[in-house]
Amino acid sequence: MRDSYFAETELILSPEGRIYHLDLLPEDIADTIILVGDPGRVSQITQQFEQVEFCRQHREFITQTGYFKKKHLTVISTGIGTDNMEIVCQELDALASIDLKTRLLRPQPRKLKLIRLGTCGGIQPEHDPGTLLVSAVALGLDGLSSFYQSTSCLTRLIFQPNPTGPPSFGCMGLGPMAMTLLQSPRNSISLNP
Repeated sequence: MRDSYFAETELILSPEGRIYHLDLLPEDIADTIILVGDPGRVSQITQQFEQVEFCRQHREFITQTGYFKKKHLTVISTGIGTDNMEIVCQELDALASIDLKTRLLRPQPRKLKLIRLGTCGGIQPEHDPGTLLVSAVALGLDGLSSFYQSTSCLTRLIFQPNPTGPPSFGCMGLGPMAMTLLQSPRNSISLNP
């Protein structure tokens, strides 16, 4: 485990001390985070909340935190593309793992649960348009994974699915989030919602 200082070139903060792209502090987010691509979907989800306690927008990233049925949740828009998804996941990992004031790893990082909620374009004959699918695993096929050190845990995820996990309909999400989460150096993000 790394115990060194994160330099200004490694951990970019705003002048106010917030993580740069999301413009957030650790206390702005819940431990369970719903990620949506379209910024318009954030308010569609949070209008169902009993209470919204925090709202912030920076660039295409909209964050709202509040309570739904007494569960503390955050909803964040990621925008489109693998680059945006990687930025969001990396910055959430930093919020959970690094003390932004000292720039050192926290002895006990927060455990975040990320749930991706969105649409996909993979129409298959056995699934009618509009069918709800729950992915058991996501696999990046866009070249982003070549920038990470190891993919050895992919075999375990694909061939030994979590028996207590959510139901799966045999679909596999193809995207950057899996590689980003699998390679989280501080293990602060959970793959199972």
